[in-house]
Amino acid sequence: MQRQLLFPLGIGFALVAVGLLLLNGSIVASAIPLLLFASARMLSAPRPGAVDLRLERTLDRLRGAEGDEIGVELAVYNGGRGIALLSITDGTPAGLARIEGHTQFLGRLPAGETVTVSYVVRARRGLHAFTDVRVRVWSPWGLAVRESRVPVGTEVKVHPRFETLDPIT
Repeated sequence: MQRQLLFPLGIGFALVAVGLLLLNGSIVASAIPLLLFASARMLSAPRPGAVDLRLERTLDRLRGAEGDEIGVELAVYNGGRGIALLSITDGTPAGLARIEGHTQFLGRLPAGETVTVSYVVRARRGLHAFTDVRVRVWSPWGLAVRESRVPVGTEVKVHPRFETLDPIT
């Protein structure tokens, strides 16, 4: 059971118990909306096995010089049932500054479809590792959300930019 459901369920059952002890039907009736909300949320929560997403991140280059622009593309394929509301957030390393595009997607993803998130970053010198992609899947009614982090590891090496010197004569 999810932790968020403990509060409405606890209050609902406490109201039912108090109403039955006091023989007061209005107190018992006030518990009904809380119990209905908790039940609907439990029944509508996305099941872990129902979501089958495959994520693949590609970079247009794995090595570059300092200040180069590197294109990043994250493709998300839905191999399961259609998803009513999906949020994808790509984790960009701290040494890479996004200069174009978006690192997030929010919308529907029908079964068998692919959505692509693409953006461009400017790199500083060093080894930069892309690690996790944060995925959130909402239930069709929007009552419940399942959040997970999917490891999609990619590294880019950025070397210092060397300036060419004029020949000494």
